[in-house]
Amino acid sequence: MDDLEQRKKLEMAEALENSLRQAGLHDDEIRKLRGGYDRIGDQWQRAAKAVAQPFRKSVKKTLHPAATRFALKNVADPREFAYRYEYFKAVFDERVDLLAAARHPRETLWQTAAKDVLDMDVDAKLEADVRAVREIRSQPSRLNPWLQEGDKEQKIRDMAGSIDMGHDISAAYHARKHYGELPENERSGDVIRDYFASAERTVRESVLAKRESGEGGEKLHLARAVVDGDEKRYLRAIVLAKDDGRVIMLTYGSVKDTQVMAAVDRAEAQQRSLRLTADLQQSAEATQPSLADDSPRHAPETTSGPNLDRATKSDAPPKHSVPNFARAAGASPAGAVPNDKHSGPDGGSHRGRGPTEGPSNSPGPRRP
Repeated sequence: MDDLEQRKKLEMAEALENSLRQAGLHDDEIRKLRGGYDRIGDQWQRAAKAVAQPFRKSVKKTLHPAATRFALKNVADPREFAYRYEYFKAVFDERVDLLAAARHPRETLWQTAAKDVLDMDVDAKLEADVRAVREIRSQPSRLNPWLQEGDKEQKIRDMAGSIDMGHDISAAYHARKHYGELPENERSGDVIRDYFASAERTVRESVLAKRESGEGGEKLHLARAVVDGDEKRYLRAIVLAKDDGRVIMLTYGSVKDTQVMAAVDRAEAQQRSLRLTADLQQSAEATQPSLADDSPRHAPETTSGPNLDRATKSDAPPKHSVPNFARAAGASPAGAVPNDKHSGPDGGSHRGRGPTEGPSNSPGPRRP
């Protein structure tokens, strides 16, 4: 850590301690909260980051002390203090949004929301949210840290329905804070379950927009675009695959990171191009003549009509139906042509005719 970074962290620590004093804490309470953690260490800096997100000026005087006292209850360490403080603020912001949606007068919007939160049992609300988190994310997720990049990404997608957020209060806070960013068709009113269901879908179906190292592992930025009414938004889950195999979702919500948005747009354009190519190929195959169409065309076989007449004249003499009684007698039907290869041009035979035959053209005996 260079001198500049250290100085910035010391300034954040001092700002946190001053803010806690303004909330009514004494120095011994502040020391007790910090415990044995370094002022520039991760724990105390996480608490400083939480308190640095101020309430609106018109309500800060009442809500900051209330949030601080709420965050101190049964707190285990400065990081948990940060999660509880952020949860209280998320509940207030949620109340502001609900009043605004109900067209509450803007002049008294924040004051009304503050009064509602102060009258609310925020402890009971948090307990209910934590129970819901534990019901749907009961076990921590792990993977083999030695997996290759592609295998690691696929494994994370496969476990999308079980990835937790590391701390139950942190999960409850994130759900309350980002719930309004989900598209309307993914919100049923069940904040915790809706939030994690949306996150699961994003992790499973999204674009890998960015990879980066940090926080003891590798961060995968998984994002997708959603259309909510006339608005297009980008949702992103940051999943941390730690070096020890632990998998945690650090955050999930809407994002305005241009790099992430561009990656999603490129992937969507590529998918559209692939679909267009497939449609064109299918259309071409549908209009292309089949191999059978390339063979010579033959007249269809019919039982009547000019085609049959032509075939009869060129191929074989017409066949006539012979009554059963005539066939049984061995006689030829009237008008039938005898099947005799010695037949003459008149249809008669060169052999003598029987007494019932018609006159012959051959000369008879001369008369005396």
